Amino acid sequence: MLVRNTITWTSLIKGCLENEDFVAGFSVFCDMCKFGEKFNEHTCVVILQACSEIGDVILGEQIHGFVIKSAYEENVFVGTSLISMYSRSGNFDEAEKVFHGLGCKDLRCLNCMILEYGKGGYEKRAVGVFIYLISVGLEPNDYTFTNIISTCNVEEGKQLHGLAVKYGVLLQTSVGNAVINMYGKNEMVEEAERMFSVMNKKNMISWTALISGYTRSGYGEKAVDGFLELLCCGVECDSGLLATILDGCSECKNLELGTQIHGLVIKLGHPCDINIGTALIDLYAKCKNLQSARTVFNGLFPRSTASFNAILVGFIENDGNEEDPMAFLSQLRLAGIKPDSAKRPYCYIKRWRRNGFTPDEITILVILQACTYSGRAIYHEPWILLTEVPFQSQLCSGELWSMCGSYVLVSNMYAGEGMIDEASKVRTAMKDLKLSKEAGRSWVEIDNMVHHFVASGTDHPESIEIYARLDLLRDEMKGRCDSKADLDLIYESV
Repeated sequence: MLVRNTITWTSLIKGCLENEDFVAGFSVFCDMCKFGEKFNEHTCVVILQACSEIGDVILGEQIHGFVIKSAYEENVFVGTSLISMYSRSGNFDEAEKVFHGLGCKDLRCLNCMILEYGKGGYEKRAVGVFIYLISVGLEPNDYTFTNIISTCNVEEGKQLHGLAVKYGVLLQTSVGNAVINMYGKNEMVEEAERMFSVMNKKNMISWTALISGYTRSGYGEKAVDGFLELLCCGVECDSGLLATILDGCSECKNLELGTQIHGLVIKLGHPCDINIGTALIDLYAKCKNLQSARTVFNGLFPRSTASFNAILVGFIENDGNEEDPMAFLSQLRLAGIKPDSAKRPYCYIKRWRRNGFTPDEITILVILQACTYSGRAIYHEPWILLTEVPFQSQLCSGELWSMCGSYVLVSNMYAGEGMIDEASKVRTAMKDLKLSKEAGRSWVEIDNMVHHFVASGTDHPESIEIYARLDLLRDEMKGRCDSKADLDLIYESV
């Protein structure tokens, strides 16, 4: 073009960004700056939206400075783009400053603030914006209700459900999906079913929300029936839906359908999806097919804490498997993943008991070891594990090693978290029960001679040379370990 102006430059940038070609879009933006073309508020909106998409806060702040310099800060479109850019980067303080600085806020701006507060987990603030929206006489639309219902708790959600009826937007698919999801997350299956049944247009999200609600509420069979029904309706499956129905198969232990869905996962090209992989591991583990669970686990990259938890629980709950849970926990630690399945250990114990599984001393030791690795002692739950799990049989037989180990693990866990009083109580209880932990022992055979070692022992005739070699190994490990936690773990081992 022989004649270029702000509108043509801005249109070209917008076209690049709409095709998700951010490199080309920013390149055009740089050329626009080089040629000295003036920006207008529309240019600022387009560039801020791009900054928001790719998380370029530095450029976004520079554009914000230009906005202030050019007196565009009162423009609601520019302000909304700034709010989105700052919120998506987690800088809610700046987003709120922009929001409160706008003299005139339209529905789009308020919807954006509700959405971003919801994403950030600020439920009360989102509700506050919604109340403000109503109080200034604006009429909420389907987008408003979709965002606020997805954010609030169930009691507020019920009221919003009624308001959605009043404003005539309840039967909008996005609003209905939000309502189904809200009831499903709170295990209110009948309400979710009722909402689903009155919807005129259902999409994949509608089915996923309903099936997820069934699974969360323990209705695995209903989840399976819902999945078969949606297939008959010709609804396409994405990775989220497949992970959800696999959870449903796991809930009702329907290995046959789960295996078929596994085949569908491979056919659709989702075998490496982390959520699907974790769901498959959980399914196979609960159905006592640990070999398949291990196969899926080995082929899953990257692995998450949830995938480790799923297969670890399978190892614990199934007798006769060849995998050592303690060794597996060590593998988890060395992989750089902290287990969180023991963040609420007592909840796991109660769930296992409801399912007819009684944890023994080995199970407790594994869970306490996981607590120790995760670096979290949740209130008094580790102590509850010791006081409620019967160790009387060990006392009668004199086999105290597991009990002592459990108490020591709990004491160390509390001490590591700085909970000195709790650690002292555990040690006092050990003294009252006259428990003492036997020193760790190991041995190695060299040239048909067995050499015995005791933790911190100096009885071996070559102990001086051995400790000198250990010092050299420690120095070498300091240079190789990525974190102090890993180094401490190795130190404990040697």
